[in-house]
Amino acid sequence: MSARTPSAKGLPPAGQPVAGLFPDKATEVFLSRSVEETMAWGKTLGARISPPLAILLTGSLGTGKTTLVKGLTSGMGVEEQEEVNSPSYTLMNMYQGRFRIYHLDLYRLSSDRDLDNIGLFDLLEDGSGVVLIEWGELASPWISHGWRIHIDDLGKDERRLTLQFF
Repeated sequence: MSARTPSAKGLPPAGQPVAGLFPDKATEVFLSRSVEETMAWGKTLGARISPPLAILLTGSLGTGKTTLVKGLTSGMGVEEQEEVNSPSYTLMNMYQGRFRIYHLDLYRLSSDRDLDNIGLFDLLEDGSGVVLIEWGELASPWISHGWRIHIDDLGKDERRLTLQFF
C-alpha cells in the first residue's frame, strides 16, 4: 500500500476509465489532514467515475462518509452541493450529475429484506447509475464487484481513506 496526500497530483487525467485508475493495485491509501482535503480527493476520484459502479463507504460514526460523498458527487457533476446530505432518515437520496447517482445510508437497516424494500437490488441490477452506500458493510455480501472506501479517524480532522477494488 502507498500513502499519498489527497490531490490530483499523480493521478491519471480526467476521463480515464475507472478500471485504469490504479491498474497495478487492489488497494490505495490516502491521508487527509482536513475536511477540504477529503472533499478534494473525493472530487478528483468522482471525476473519473462512470456507471455502473457500487461504492461501499465504511467507517465509524462521524468519520466523514457524507463529506466524502459530497466530494464524489461534485466530481460526478452534481452542481447543487447543498442538496447532498446524509439520507439517514430518508434512506436514499438521488442526484443528477453526468449520470444518475443513488446515495443510500444503511445505518438504520438490519436485514437483506430491508435492502430489498428500499430497492437496492433493483438499483444494482439496473446498472445505469452509481450507487454510493454509507454503512456499506451491510450490503457487501450482495455486491460482487465495486469499490470499498474505509475511513479511519486519526484524530482532529485527519483521516486515512483506504480504497479497495473488489
